[in-house]
Amino acid sequence: MIGRRLTELLLARGHNVRHLARSGDHSVVDTYLWNVGEKKFDRDALKDTDAIIHLAGENIGAKRWTQKRKREILESRVQSTRMLGDALVT
Repeated sequence: MIGRRLTELLLARGHNVRHLARSGDHSVVDTYLWNVGEKKFDRDALKDTDAIIHLAGENIGAKRWTQKRKREILESRVQSTRMLGDALVT
């Protein structure tokens, strides 16, 4: 929801926008596949990139917040951020 609206606003202001997604979606922008669990993604998504807005992670409203679930939510964000960071340095 946030990503869709943010994409609209950025495009309206003339920015080039790309998405990373687990599966090919029906986005109006170029979408590159990534799989955080397998630590794989199409690094072409980062070519000539000036900024990254990272909104990905486990759905916080999908299940009850047990200790295990809280760990999953946190780890999903840490792992995906680490993966992007590592790609930027290499």
